[in-house]
Amino acid sequence: MADCDAGHGCSISCSGGCGAIYNHGTGACTKWCESSVHKVDPAAFDGEFSIEVNDVSVGTLASIIGETRLGMTFKSLQGAGGKVSLKLPSTNLAGVIAEIGKQAL
Repeated sequence: MADCDAGHGCSISCSGGCGAIYNHGTGACTKWCESSVHKVDPAAFDGEFSIEVNDVSVGTLASIIGETRLGMTFKSLQGAGGKVSLKLPSTNLAGVIAEIGKQAL
């Protein structure tokens, strides 16, 4: 069982991996279970946000963030093995990508 809590009431529990994002600018909460995620609104990664991801495959997380936002890093992350877990209380997309890179590459 994985639990993800991005604060501000934005949380989820899943039998597999999970993710939660609370966007500070919009107040929007985005959450997902790895087993059922197909797409995440790209606006979730705009500006400053809080994020917690637990036990999510690197490839799934790369797909959620998207090739357009990851640029050249996308292909290397898409093919990377392993799982990612991170909790960043106040960050932006560059901070998330840096943390994924530390864990995955």
